[in-house]
Amino acid sequence: MNILNKILIYPSELAQGEQRLKGELSQSVFDLKSYDLKPVTDVSFDLRVNQFDQEVLTQGEVSVVFQSDCSRCLKPLEKEYHLEGLAFSMEVDEEDECYDLTEELREEILIRVPQYFSCAQISAEGACEINYPQKSIDNPSSDSVQNSPSSNQDDRWSGLDAWGGSDEGRDNQ
Repeated sequence: MNILNKILIYPSELAQGEQRLKGELSQSVFDLKSYDLKPVTDVSFDLRVNQFDQEVLTQGEVSVVFQSDCSRCLKPLEKEYHLEGLAFSMEVDEEDECYDLTEELREEILIRVPQYFSCAQISAEGACEINYPQKSIDNPSSDSVQNSPSSNQDDRWSGLDAWGGSDEGRDNQ
């Protein structure tokens, strides 16, 4: 199967009715250079394309594997996303020689894939290897956490608390 760099469809093909497009789109279309999310596989797609007047409607499903680091413990993770019910439309001009569906499909995939991965979402174990000391705030005192947060915090409202709502300085009329 050929791996495509673009998904192009021609108006003459759509004039015959719904067109079905199946294949693979190169992972290079994501162009995520400064982003933590990286595609691992090419995008497998199965799309149905229809034209209604000045609009092309594309529906279908795609599969792709992304790699990213856990946002909590930085462990590398991979997850396959099988996105069903994908749908997008684009306005077209009758004078266009062909319609490029690539950018619209790319955007639709990136909208549906989370920006940040975590072990809880991806891995079977479901827990990060890192321990969170800030969890001790809500934990009962019988837990094994040694260092709880300091309670010697600046109380900026103490002046108002000391005032207590007294009526000094008011005229009694």
